[in-house]
Amino acid sequence: MTIKDITTSLELAKQLKEAGYPQESLFYWVVSESKHLKSSFHNWKKQLNEDYLRESGKWIWYKTTKIYTNFDENIPVQGDRCNIIGKYSAPTCAELGEVLPKVCYSFKPLNSTKPWICYWQVEGGIKYKPHQLKRLSIGGTSEANVRTKMYLYLKKEDLL
Repeated sequence: MTIKDITTSLELAKQLKEAGYPQESLFYWVVSESKHLKSSFHNWKKQLNEDYLRESGKWIWYKTTKIYTNFDENIPVQGDRCNIIGKYSAPTCAELGEVLPKVCYSFKPLNSTKPWICYWQVEGGIKYKPHQLKRLSIGGTSEANVRTKMYLYLKKEDLL
């Protein structure tokens, strides 16, 4: 199991930030660009890939998207050779479980097309509006992603 298996995807992490989710977590997605001297790369034009952004004089700019721990010493820092494009909290399944209502739970069903399902059902203590759903299930590829989707739905519908 990798860090990406237990944390929210970059796309959903961006949506969480837009929805006002606290940007304090054990893990972060960091999107940055860094510049390198062209002269330090032998045949640099042949080495270009999808991470190449642009060239500027004697410099080549590369884009990097990586997940870091909150205490990682190698996390990129804004500076002369590095530009932070975005930093997004990547909560774990456990962190999301702390902010979801107690009536939300996720599980891995035996016979389903979705590897993970997050289920929510209205019970006492939840802000319930009669015209809204009383229960909802969301499926997805990882537990963190289904919990994130559930959080985003409940936040959008003012049910948190």
